[in-house]
Amino acid sequence: MTHIRTLCLVSVVAARACAQDEALDRKSESALIAAAEEVQKAILSSDESILRKRFAADFIMVHGGTGTIESRDRFISFLQSGGRTPPGSDMTIYDRVIRLISTGIVLMTETLNLRQGGRSRWYTVSSIWRKQSEYWQVVYGQRTLIGEGISPSVESLESYRRIAGHYKTSDGREFSVSAQRDRLLMFGPRSMERQDVLIPQGGFEFQVTFYRLKFHVEDTQISATALSNQAVLWTATKTR
Repeated sequence: MTHIRTLCLVSVVAARACAQDEALDRKSESALIAAAEEVQKAILSSDESILRKRFAADFIMVHGGTGTIESRDRFISFLQSGGRTPPGSDMTIYDRVIRLISTGIVLMTETLNLRQGGRSRWYTVSSIWRKQSEYWQVVYGQRTLIGEGISPSVESLESYRRIAGHYKTSDGREFSVSAQRDRLLMFGPRSMERQDVLIPQGGFEFQVTFYRLKFHVEDTQISATALSNQAVLWTATKTR
């Protein structure tokens, strides 16, 4: 019954998301962000005490890719056994969006970068929070792997800025690459409103969703080739 109640709550969120016309007050939003950061730190350190306080009794976790559903106790055990967060990992959150669904119910979406040594994993994370007696708890969580790659050095990030700019593809579409903080983002070519993280694979090669994007950097020209299973999907030339 716990799973059914929480899954019903997800349906309510989907139904109300488009109709929302309110926002959290500043105090509540600050408390929510503090709670979210507390949970992330507790996940990294496997702090069972904090996790039990912040995960509601009816909490469920849905693992992206497999669709596995876990209760609060099972998910905490999963984290303590190593889970998806190896010891010594560093975590950075991007793109946090908070949507008030109804009084005391909030949907939060984030992009998460998990780094260990020279390796890096990128996820999209969704969670539903419920406030009771001024205390925020998570009732639903989902983490979906975007892709894996390397952790770029400061020098690499500086060199990546050479490929930032506007491109036109061989089939007449357009996309842009921008440097934001310590990552590269791609907008297009399906839609300029679509945002993808360029996940470094070494050199000027990146993973983008289901394909690889390899940039060719020369003195006077920069181009790119999109590859899937070694087959060329399209090529592109930097226009500015």
